[in-house]
Amino acid sequence: MAYTMITSRSTMLTAAFDRLDRGSIGIAATALAANLQLGDCIVLAGPLAAGKTTFVQALAKALGEVDEITSPTFTLAHFHTNGRLPLLHIDAYRLESSHSFTDLALHDFYETHVTAIEWGEKFINSLPESYRVELVPDGEDTRRLIVSAPAQKDENLKKISRALDR
Repeated sequence: MAYTMITSRSTMLTAAFDRLDRGSIGIAATALAANLQLGDCIVLAGPLAAGKTTFVQALAKALGEVDEITSPTFTLAHFHTNGRLPLLHIDAYRLESSHSFTDLALHDFYETHVTAIEWGEKFINSLPESYRVELVPDGEDTRRLIVSAPAQKDENLKKISRALDR
């Protein structure tokens, strides 16, 4: 069962959901995907094996992507273009500095893709206004999901909350 709390901090709104299993994480990603537009950026945070790639897999599937989604840990970025919106999936785990992140020149694709960045919180100041998704283990097989969105996109948080309350 999900516990929902919506709060506001400056221009971001946050919703938190406790004790979500893998399927519920997918439901949340699917609900978010429904309203995404070109130029939207999602920054994913959480410890190793928290479910960041699982979230992106469900997001990509909801966007209609048919290719297998794997973490681009060693290639740093994967482009997926078979869905209703193209998806740029970045894994910044191995990047140490803002300079190394910027040198990838992936910012050229932000406006023409939905961008999902695992470990992107390290570079939040060099990213466009973003959704923030944090996954934190709160049980053996469950996660706490914390989603923040720009205030003008609060309907997307409400949509996730409604999807998880079913």
